[in-house]
Amino acid sequence: MLNPGSTATSATPEKPFSQKPTATQIMGHNSSYGKLPDYHPSQDNVTSPNHTAGLLGNSTHDEFTTIVLPVLYLVIFLASILLNGLAVWIFFHIRNKTSFIFYLKNIVVADLLMTLTFPFKIIQDSQLGPWHFNSLLCRYTTVLFYANMYTTIVFLGLISIDRYLKVVKPFGDSRMYSITFTKILSACVWVVMAFLALPNLILTNGYPTKKNIDDCIKLKSPLGVKWHTAVIYINSGRDNQISFHSCLIPP
Repeated sequence: MLNPGSTATSATPEKPFSQKPTATQIMGHNSSYGKLPDYHPSQDNVTSPNHTAGLLGNSTHDEFTTIVLPVLYLVIFLASILLNGLAVWIFFHIRNKTSFIFYLKNIVVADLLMTLTFPFKIIQDSQLGPWHFNSLLCRYTTVLFYANMYTTIVFLGLISIDRYLKVVKPFGDSRMYSITFTKILSACVWVVMAFLALPNLILTNGYPTKKNIDDCIKLKSPLGVKWHTAVIYINSGRDNQISFHSCLIPP
């Protein structure tokens, strides 16, 4: 008969608690919860629909900016050169008999100068130039474009005012309707617009880097930013006054 003590001693010792469970035990443990835990891929492995749509939107925007816009600018440039060149040839063969003709000549000149800035805009949008090319546009081309654009608007306003005065007060002061007065007033317009544009050209003197090259405001000095803001207010106020006078013209 076996000794109970010897039986206990000869029995296999229990496995330590720290031993790693087997695969069978793991499966049995997970089966008590019904099923294995679901696999949730991380965001790095999954591309969301919004992210994909954003990439497609950026691609479409880049194609529009670098392909469509330069083509449109090229078409406008060629048409403007042709039509403004024809206008220059026609108007400068006509004598300055009225203020209307003289103002139109100034508009043609301003439009032609504004058109000459389009090739630089085409180079910028098509990304054919170097990365620092935008600094030249901010300092020279953009200033020239907007200066001549506002000059054109002013002369259109002067034409409207001239028509208004001649319709409402046809027998007013003859000196206001003279060609000499018109030439002096036109010269004053060019001087004022040059005065407003020149500081924008001088004060756009920031050092261009790849971080600030896409924003012309960042290339301006603090005084240049204030001057730019003041010029916008001046031009906006003047445009509103011109529009008001244009509305007064009888149909």
